[in-house]
Amino acid sequence: KGTGIITGVVRIETDYGAFVASRGTQVALTPATTIATERFQKYVVEDNELPEQRKAELVLFARTDASGRFHFDRLAPGEYLIASEVRWSPTGKGEDAHVEVPYARVSLADGARAEVVVTRSIDDD
Repeated sequence: KGTGIITGVVRIETDYGAFVASRGTQVALTPATTIATERFQKYVVEDNELPEQRKAELVLFARTDASGRFHFDRLAPGEYLIASEVRWSPTGKGEDAHVEVPYARVSLADGARAEVVVTRSIDDD
């Protein structure tokens, strides 16, 4: 544990505008170890899905507020990976809903506060 803080917002950018994560959406944060970074690249970045949590893997969770904002505190300095989900619809109707996995990598200095946008750009061609 440390004294660092990471705050931010979960949002995606689409051809239909920006969408933020709804209230109560889970946000996952994990130290950017070699194994975590490899899994993050495969599942989150390439496959657009959240990987299952593995035993003995350190993952912290937070929930978004109504504005898609989240907060992690008491963090040790280091590199962190953050991922979440955003459900969105170009028409605002549930039958054409999409689920996207926005993400970010954050470097946190000792006792620092980092503000991050956890995002993914979506081209709906």
